[in-house]
Amino acid sequence: MVAIIILVWKLIDKNIDGGQAILGIGTIVLLMVFAIASKSDVFLGVACLSLLIVMLMWPFAERQLDMQSVRAVNADRIERLHQAVSERPDNIPAQLELAACLHAHGFIGHGIELARVTLEAIPDTVDPMTGRSPRNMYTTEVYELKKWMGRATPEQINQRIKCASCMTFNPPGTIACSKCNEPYLLNHVRKNDFAKGIFGRFVVTGALVTAVFSFTAWASVTFKGAMSAVVVLAGLTAAFFAIRWLFTPGKYSGSNIASKY
Repeated sequence: MVAIIILVWKLIDKNIDGGQAILGIGTIVLLMVFAIASKSDVFLGVACLSLLIVMLMWPFAERQLDMQSVRAVNADRIERLHQAVSERPDNIPAQLELAACLHAHGFIGHGIELARVTLEAIPDTVDPMTGRSPRNMYTTEVYELKKWMGRATPEQINQRIKCASCMTFNPPGTIACSKCNEPYLLNHVRKNDFAKGIFGRFVVTGALVTAVFSFTAWASVTFKGAMSAVVVLAGLTAAFFAIRWLFTPGKYSGSNIASKY
């Protein structure tokens, strides 16, 4: 009942959608019905223990939600910076901050390339009166760019992202689609529902893991010999892949969210 109340609460808060809530609640009800009908102490114990373990992982989901809230703020900043750069392409501070936000949001290659092109366009001719060049004003950004390039993998640097409007793959550094001129990066940012994504993933994984563990426990008692070992191995393998999917960041996960911007 506690698990069902939590799911209903998250549904009301719009952290999960109706389908995910039905999956979670349906899994709990079916497990309890099957556990009682089977009259198996092993199955009932494992089902209850699995549900308890999943509930104890809610703080993990809450922390992930906090991170996604930061991403939502970052997404709002990307939208405002994108508009500023579109209106004034010569706005160097806005371009550099947009590059930092894109990098923090998971668009590693696009952030690096946008920052590199912007910095290279700044004159480095030294003013004899001040002894400094215009590029000297952006030494911090140059240093950050070097760190980004040192940490990025070749796949991230060459990351090509598909435009949802015309399905064209765009190279790093472009903020408008090379074919239809749509703001494809901004569209990717807008379509993400961060809170629903993390809680939905958690609910689906919890339902799968609970069902797999409970069924594996029941099957290990019901079947004998080699068949029992095969069922247990298959169940543990399925649970492993489900948990791995939960902890694997998305394509644009913003794993580099700890940006000064």
